[in-house]
Amino acid sequence: GKNHLVNCKIVINGNNNIVSFGKFNSLYNCEIIIDDNGGSISFGDNNKICGRTHLAAIEGTSITIGCDCLFSSNVTFRTGDSHSIISTETNKRINKSKSIVVGDRVWFGNNCTILKGVSLCDDTIVGTCSLVTKSPTLGNVVLAGIPACVVKNNVRWETERIAFD
Repeated sequence: GKNHLVNCKIVINGNNNIVSFGKFNSLYNCEIIIDDNGGSISFGDNNKICGRTHLAAIEGTSITIGCDCLFSSNVTFRTGDSHSIISTETNKRINKSKSIVVGDRVWFGNNCTILKGVSLCDDTIVGTCSLVTKSPTLGNVVLAGIPACVVKNNVRWETERIAFD
C-alpha cells in the first residue's frame, strides 16, 4: 500500500518523535511539524489531504488520524499554543498542551481549525471555517461555527455526489 506525498514538508525538532503512515494515503501541500521530545503524528489508511494542511504536535503530544478521512484545504491542527500563558496569581503556566484524536471517515471543510485536546468521533463532518475547541460526544454529526458546535445529527457523508430523490 503506497502513500503519495506531493509538496509536503516534515519538520522534527527533538528526540524520540514519530511520524507514521498506514496505506494508501494521499497528501498534497501538507506540513507536519513535531517540536520537543516524544511526540507523534500518525495516519491510518486511505486518508486524502487535498490542499494546504498544517499539523503541529508539541511537548510530547500526538495527533492521531483514523482511516478514510478527507481534508479540504487550509486545515490546521495544533496540540498546543507554542507560547506559555502564566497565571499572575500563582506564577505557574496554565496552558498545557493536549493530544488530538480523529476517528474514521471524518471530513474537514475548508479553513477549519482543530485545537488541543479535541477528539472527533467516526463520521463527523467539520464545516467550512469552523474552530473546534471541544469534543462532541457522538459521531454522525455536523460541527460548524466559532466555536464549533453540533448543528446536525444522524448524518454520514459519501465522496460521490448522490442525486436527490
